[in-house]
Amino acid sequence: MTTTDRRALFAVAFFAAALLVTGCGGAPPPVQAADDAEDEPTPPYVLAIRFEDAGFQGAGVEEAGVEEAGVEEAGVEGGSEEVTAVPQTRVRLVAITPDGDRRVYDLGVEPGPCYLEPVADALLGARCWWPGQGARYRVERRGEHVVGSRAEEDADERPGPFEERGRVEIPAGARIDLLGSTAAVGS
Repeated sequence: MTTTDRRALFAVAFFAAALLVTGCGGAPPPVQAADDAEDEPTPPYVLAIRFEDAGFQGAGVEEAGVEEAGVEEAGVEGGSEEVTAVPQTRVRLVAITPDGDRRVYDLGVEPGPCYLEPVADALLGARCWWPGQGARYRVERRGEHVVGSRAEEDADERPGPFEERGRVEIPAGARIDLLGSTAAVGS
């Protein structure tokens, strides 16, 4: 075999390999079977406890203009009587469905500030406190529902019995993501 024959054979082999490689690259992507589309996970339900400013409650609030001025003004003298205004916090359960609908459930209005607090055996928990009075909230799964409950708290910080304040229907086994928590519930 001469050098020219070897070059010709090499050129043919190279050309065939190039055709093989580029021929496969131009193939259309595989069509996804209908069964594969059903395996995609359903979007989760999303739950959160939301706190909102609910103004002030107490003597002398309107006379001193505390509602507009803010918390700093609580306790200043207004007119002939002292202002004994207490800031109020509205507690709400927010549920976002997999299709994006947002539902908001009022759970209560509490004196003082509120904050998220972990609660054993509950999805979410919160606590509200003002000297001498308070409340605890818990959101828990009960079958095909998620229930928001509230318990009065005495001056010694002992909670009373929890009473249901809101109920959200969520199918059993549906995945739930929690805002304000790193946990996800369900499969």
